[in-house]
Formats: sequence, structure tokens, C-alpha cells
Amino acid sequence: MTSEQLVVAFTLNLLNEGPVAATGLMVRIALNQGSAMTEPVLARFFDGAGGSVLRDDMVLAPGAGEQLSTEVMLPRAAVEPLIIGGRAVLVPVMAFDVTYHWDGEGDAFGQNAGTFVLGREQGTSGNTKLAPLPLDHPNFIVNRPAGRATAIRRAQ
Repeated sequence: MTSEQLVVAFTLNLLNEGPVAATGLMVRIALNQGSAMTEPVLARFFDGAGGSVLRDDMVLAPGAGEQLSTEVMLPRAAVEPLIIGGRAVLVPVMAFDVTYHWDGEGDAFGQNAGTFVLGREQGTSGNTKLAPLPLDHPNFIVNRPAGRATAIRRAQ
């Protein structure tokens, strides 16, 4: 995190586990604070509204995979701080939407979409909760970054 933005670097692993090629594959991403990523907002994102296209018009043969590595940024000016224990913090949420087509009978459209809460590992044995990111430091490097999948997802 810099004084201007939160930067999240990630790798998304795509794998075609189906028997035919996935064509027209498009990957979209969105990053925002948790309070801005409500279920209705995420449902609209999964329907194609908002976010950024990471890759478009990809083809994955049956059994083939590809890794997409990049960074996404959230301007600090767009963040409305959450106050926890008297401290301003950020709970980022990242959403992915992967859509694709295939040649064959029936509905030739597929989608895998999901969301992840981002934060810091707390290091406590058995504690699966993530710590939020502090906003009271102009520059901050998360030494134990982590993400947890949420229940908000779509697969068809």
C-alpha cells in the first residue's frame, strides 16, 4: 500500500477440465472495499457490469491450463475507512468472473465467478480470520498477505 493506492499482485490459474475446447474465454476482475462489494453489486458484476477485462478471447484446449499474473490497484481516495477499535482500516474484496463458450449440444456458455476477502494472516494457530489492512500508515507492506474465498460465487 502506498500513500496513493492499494496494489494487489496475484496469479490466477485457469484449467479446462472439460472434454472440449473452451473458446472466447474472458477473464474480468474487480477490486474494492468490502462495504462497496455487496451481494447486489457482485451479482451485477457477475452479469457483466463493471470491473476490468484482464484477458479476452482466449482458447484453452481440453486439459490445458494457463496462469495469468498481474496487479490490480484501488486508489486510496476511493476508500471510505472502516473504523475498528478506533483505527481506520480497509477490508478489500476481489472478484473474478471467467466466462467461456464451447462447441456442442445444449447451452454452450459457461461461467465460473467468485469473490475473495483479502487481508493479513494473524499467525494464530487455528485462527482463520484475516486481519484488515491499516490505513493509518502512508506506506505499508503486508508481510503475511492472504485471501479467503467467500460464499458469493456463480458457476454455470
